[in-house]
Amino acid sequence: MLKNTRNDVQVKVTDAKVNVEEIKQNVKDWQTTVNNTITEAERLIQEKEDNPGCFKQDEKFDSVSYPTIPLKKNFDKLRDDVLKLRNARGKVQRKVEEAKNNVEEIEEDVKKWLEDVDSIIVKADDLIKNQSSIGTDRKTRYQKSKAASELMEDKIDPLLQQEVKFDRVSYPTIPLEKNFDKLRDDVSKLKNARLKVQCKITEAKNNVEEITEDVTETPATKKIQTVIANKLGLKFKDAMEDESQRASKLYSRMEKRNILLIIDNIWGELDLKIVGIPSIVDRGRNKILMTTRNVDVLEKMGSTKNLGMGILNEKEAWSLFKKMAGNYYKIWGWTF
Repeated sequence: MLKNTRNDVQVKVTDAKVNVEEIKQNVKDWQTTVNNTITEAERLIQEKEDNPGCFKQDEKFDSVSYPTIPLKKNFDKLRDDVLKLRNARGKVQRKVEEAKNNVEEIEEDVKKWLEDVDSIIVKADDLIKNQSSIGTDRKTRYQKSKAASELMEDKIDPLLQQEVKFDRVSYPTIPLEKNFDKLRDDVSKLKNARLKVQCKITEAKNNVEEITEDVTETPATKKIQTVIANKLGLKFKDAMEDESQRASKLYSRMEKRNILLIIDNIWGELDLKIVGIPSIVDRGRNKILMTTRNVDVLEKMGSTKNLGMGILNEKEAWSLFKKMAGNYYKIWGWTF
């Protein structure tokens, strides 16, 4: 039975050697003891003596060796990974310095990442620095090599992967005091401008002059009616016709037609019915495109399909126009 146990352990030892693993010393000692015991037992077999202690110890030998980790290879890779980490840190630090120069606030996860990187670089440097003093003891070499491997896998790799996500390292800092100082200056300028205009109005009134309306961009109804009529080939017979008469003629001409009407840069609410533009019921296939810098104007006019945008270049504006107008742009278009 002891021979069978010895053979089982020997199979494990042989497998470990094939895998270039170091056999534990206590296993080697056990094998020596077992071989001696078997020799002695065979000599005393007639007396049927046995050594039960050997069998009990075998139960602990689930593992007979520990892996041989290539120390130099791991430390060479550790040096390469530390260099990559230093480069990544330098890249992020440059972004941080640029953000600080722009008076921007650094993201908290970026600050934490820099702290973690500094800490890991110190640990890695210490491990590399002490490599020469590790010696030849296999157990110590195993422990140090394993520590280098774990440092790379558990710490350095995740930090390198996280750095890739730092497209932005900061967010703008709003200069509150500076903005309010400028606001006070602008309000002061506006008050002065109002006072200047008021003085001119008062002077004009004293001279019994007519006060003209203020550079406003609210469209004049008659002007719009005239331009639309000209485009439609409609002539108003009497120049003295009032707005309602003009509106009635325009309404009849535009009713249930295929027309695209563009009203640009509206600053004030425009009553389409007063102008003579058909209502939704009688609009047929007509389309109306209006632009304004104040979306409240469109909402007051009942417009629901409102699209906000910034300043467009010519190509972008033309592309948007064709998309919104469909085939209408190939027929007619007006701009006021």
